[in-house]
Amino acid sequence: MILIISEKPSAAKKIAEALGGYRTHKGGQSYYYEVSPELIVAPAVGHLYGLEPTREGWDYPIFDVDWKPNYRKKGLEYGRDYVKNLQALAKEADRIIIATDYDTEGGVIGFNILRYAAKVKNPEKAHRMKFSTLTKGELKRAYDDAHIHNQFETGMALAGLTRHYLDWYWGINLSRALVHSIKKTGNFRVLSTGRVQGPTLKILVDREREIRDFTSAYYFSLIAQIAGGFKAKDGEYEQVQDAIKAFLQAMGPAIVNEVEKNQRELPPRPPFNLTDLQTEASRVHKLTPKVTLNLAQKLYEAGAISYPRTSSHELPKELDTDAILKALTPHIPQAAGLLGRKAAKGDKTDPAHPAIYPTGERPSGMEPPALKVYDLIARRFVAAFADPAIRESTRILLDLNGVPFTLEGKKTLKQGFTAIYPAGLEESEVPDVKRGDNLKVEFIQLNREQKKPPKRFTEAGLLKQMEKLNLGTKATRADIIQTLYSRGYIEGKSIKVLQLGENVISALESVAPDVVSVDLTRNFEERMEKVQEGHEDMDKVLEDGRKELQHILDQFRQNELKVGRKLMEGGVESTSKFNRPASAPRTKTRTGKTTPKTTLKAPSSPTPKPAGPQVIIGQCPDCGKEVIQLTSRNDKRYAACSGCARTWGLPQRGTLTITKENCPKPNCKLKKIHIKREDTQFTLCIEHGFG
Repeated sequence: MILIISEKPSAAKKIAEALGGYRTHKGGQSYYYEVSPELIVAPAVGHLYGLEPTREGWDYPIFDVDWKPNYRKKGLEYGRDYVKNLQALAKEADRIIIATDYDTEGGVIGFNILRYAAKVKNPEKAHRMKFSTLTKGELKRAYDDAHIHNQFETGMALAGLTRHYLDWYWGINLSRALVHSIKKTGNFRVLSTGRVQGPTLKILVDREREIRDFTSAYYFSLIAQIAGGFKAKDGEYEQVQDAIKAFLQAMGPAIVNEVEKNQRELPPRPPFNLTDLQTEASRVHKLTPKVTLNLAQKLYEAGAISYPRTSSHELPKELDTDAILKALTPHIPQAAGLLGRKAAKGDKTDPAHPAIYPTGERPSGMEPPALKVYDLIARRFVAAFADPAIRESTRILLDLNGVPFTLEGKKTLKQGFTAIYPAGLEESEVPDVKRGDNLKVEFIQLNREQKKPPKRFTEAGLLKQMEKLNLGTKATRADIIQTLYSRGYIEGKSIKVLQLGENVISALESVAPDVVSVDLTRNFEERMEKVQEGHEDMDKVLEDGRKELQHILDQFRQNELKVGRKLMEGGVESTSKFNRPASAPRTKTRTGKTTPKTTLKAPSSPTPKPAGPQVIIGQCPDCGKEVIQLTSRNDKRYAACSGCARTWGLPQRGTLTITKENCPKPNCKLKKIHIKREDTQFTLCIEHGFG
């Protein structure tokens, strides 16, 4: 019997459909598909195994770690049935084909299933399917071409394993070191940093420092309003006296001294890679990188686009682009006139996957944001086959009684690919004049302006910077940025670093600057690439990683109180007052130890003030009635159920807002609350805390 193992249930079903008719078999919460008695397709559900410490305790350093089933963790119990299915089916299999995503994470998922569920002694002897779309034709071809792992595929898995180990070492140990340092000051707060998270936050803190240290000097400029709605600009003046002198001198009509025109071709852009897609979705549709990746993943699983986690700008040579263009013609009519052409190429390639492209299958049943991302991908693909755009820039030099002014404009002479893809080109007209012409000046304006500090990063801009510096991977960068938000280190679309974020970086810099070093992180990224290529040994990279981290942690251990004080600078509040109340109920863990439940405790015996406008937080998890925000007689905020009278405490400091977002926990119908303070902001559920 042949057993094909996919990464997710949706992919397993697509593979089974591509290989013929199938019968569905249920095993607990898991399903597998029987194409024939000799061919079974069974799914994993992402990572079935994760790294866990092999000894108890919350001390550091800890490097004793092993792979354990994720179903042992709360909330991931459903994974047990997937593991049991794979274990049972693998015993009957004569041949196993790994059909997980063709990247490092997919390699790790497949490698661990072979080792721990299937008990294959030499995972490299299992076979591999390679595909970039979940279309019937490509899946059938990938099955027919399934092969024993080659060096690149084995290297992908080893590089992925190396990354998991290094990220675990860095994340667990450094986060524990930060929390231990806080506790030295008598406070408590859950903090985190990591191998990539630290340097990423450092980029943002450095920009915040640039802004703070920027000398915002004034300067002066002249603008001449020309008849017809055109504005001509003079140069900048540092001294107001010079600006006033030019203002008084500039009289009479504007004489055209010179007209400079320049035309240039703007070539079509290549199909998207992931970073470009995330950047453009942010520009065009204001979608965050994390949301864009999630939507692209859904489109891929629906068979509408190719695999999104790619660095490449190139399409596969064997791709029938004409067939895709024909399929897209009802959606994008210009596609019909581009048959037989070659797509524009970019400067980036990816040995695992090509650029993102539409398969020609129109997505159905998708929400509007997903359709917007699909439209962007489809238009970028079609536009890659179109003609260049032709742009003309014009610069008109004017003379107003000896004072020089300039009129500048840009316009598109030939739309080319921009008629298909929303390129966002600036269009600004200038008058049609020649040398010696006179232009009527309606008035002249003297402005005092201020030099602007560097701009803060947007999520898309930070993503680009991380790619440029080789921080993280195309698949993890958006998650890292989201973690910085969720930890209360940063806020806003134009990313501002909060006091806590600055404190974390200042504390790390004070004792272990290597923790936030871009160079150190980039060095390990480059070495992991060599592991993938077979030019570096995984165990050697891990050994060096442990040695480097041990040196950093030794510095932490000697300076915990100093670090803790830096972390608490600027009035950063301990979370113990509202996240871990001393009298909170305690629950048993699987180790038999007790841990406090993160339910917020209400003020004792609260007496509400007379009722005003009711702020509804959601539905009570016990009786289903409305939960209302109230204020006690002594002005303490709390929440109470209108049915069973159960109460919850609320954070007492800061502006409290009830969001439209539901708690992500299953069956919880409470809204998340958002607290904003001068030094930080955070979001939580009154029932489940920060979880």
